[in-house]
Amino acid sequence: MNFDGWTVQWMKNWLRDHNQRSTAQHSDGERKQVMFPRGLYWDQYCYSIFISDIDSGIGCILSKFADDTKLNAIVDTLEAWYAIQRDLDKLEKWAHVNLTRFNKAKCKVLHLGQGNSQYQYRLRDERIESSPEKKDLGGIDR
Repeated sequence: MNFDGWTVQWMKNWLRDHNQRSTAQHSDGERKQVMFPRGLYWDQYCYSIFISDIDSGIGCILSKFADDTKLNAIVDTLEAWYAIQRDLDKLEKWAHVNLTRFNKAKCKVLHLGQGNSQYQYRLRDERIESSPEKKDLGGIDR
């Protein structure tokens, strides 16, 4: 599903720090504004719609959970490394088209297995750091 630039910007503005206002009457009769965040499920639903086409054209395994995106593949050849880098480039292009970006500080490469070639990857022409472990949903992958 593709959205035009105006719709994407509207959704981003709505999701970012969106609050509802409610007015309640104090015991002294004074009216007071109370701010509280919109429901969590509605925000997740809108975000799910927003990223629904992110995996279009991606050859590797792409996992999406809430605002977390993971690209997974077995890399045992130079061609497999290139496939991941190509998918990273596609994801970066998707982000640009949709007026958003990935948080590079949170992007990490997790190399698994003995004898791993530990290829380097980039996002926005910058190298993605390697990490020996990744905390995920309360567990740690090593």
